[in-house]
Amino acid sequence: MTENAWASAAVDVLEGDSEYLVFADVPGAKQEDVTIRYHEGELRLEGGFRRVFNVGPDVDVDRITAELQNGVLKVHLPKKEAAKPRTIPVKVG
Repeated sequence: MTENAWASAAVDVLEGDSEYLVFADVPGAKQEDVTIRYHEGELRLEGGFRRVFNVGPDVDVDRITAELQNGVLKVHLPKKEAAKPRTIPVKVG
């Protein structure tokens, strides 16, 4: 029986008005080495490392995108329209 040894990539998660951004430090990783999967509320990042996140119901999973540049994996998790904050105008009169 063999076991896989997984490193844990350093990750930052930021929240903006329209999306969550996940930044993972993956120095030396190539595009073909990185796998990103979403299944039943779970986002899994793998590629010699493994990080798993629970994704809330406010994320539009059909619009998740990712890019890898200079050893940093950036995953965009857009919010659904209904989840975005909005300003309500106040009328006078």
